[in-house]
Amino acid sequence: MRVLRAAPFLLAAAVAAGSAHAVDIAKVEAGLVRVFSKNQDKRRAGTTGFAINANGMVLVANHGVFADATELVVIKAGADPGKPANRLKATVVVRDTALNLMVLKVAGLKARPLALANGEPAKGARVYAIGFPRKADSYGGLTEATVTAGVVSRVVAGRKGFRIDARVVQHGALIAPGMSGAPLVDACDRVVGLNAYSTIVSLPVRGSGGNRPRAMGMATSFYFAISSKALVKMLTEKKIRFVAAPRAAGGRCPPLR
Repeated sequence: MRVLRAAPFLLAAAVAAGSAHAVDIAKVEAGLVRVFSKNQDKRRAGTTGFAINANGMVLVANHGVFADATELVVIKAGADPGKPANRLKATVVVRDTALNLMVLKVAGLKARPLALANGEPAKGARVYAIGFPRKADSYGGLTEATVTAGVVSRVVAGRKGFRIDARVVQHGALIAPGMSGAPLVDACDRVVGLNAYSTIVSLPVRGSGGNRPRAMGMATSFYFAISSKALVKMLTEKKIRFVAAPRAAGGRCPPLR
């Protein structure tokens, strides 16, 4: 995930318990995985991915750190990473440079696939990012995903400078390193995007005695996910099976564009 300036801390986002359209966190977590690479220089990097079918296929962001990886390891959400049996080997099936993502085949993975929406969420729709920010590992709970919430700001064409040649969903659900590849879901558990990058812009704090900045104490952040409509198109072209989400679920869920 591209971050222009590292965030100093991870903000917590609460999910309203009494919401009539609250996302089913447990249902989404059942489809999450963590993807690790062991590079030739012995560095390790981890990110988030999610299952798209019952045959062990996983979507994940195509990090540069994966380019020279000698080993890819996948651990299902909730599984103890300390147990060798939970560290599953993965092979790359598709490496899509236009979307900067990969499809992995994970031997022995038993995860509940998440449903991909073939449409775009409306501006202002409630969305959730669910994944594994690496910084949060320092506080324990390696097997439990982090949830953040926000709303859709807009859906626009991606910037090739960020290596995303597709439409992207700009949203307010905080993402941090380790959450690229994490699903962006709506209140009806539909994947409406795959989180890709964030931009964090520092704003100068000016003193009262002049126009010279005294400190860079304020910042504003923008978060972007590859539109699930682009994911559906790519998987269909590659003839990879996936679970399709309904555009509307009995009137409970808002229709997608």
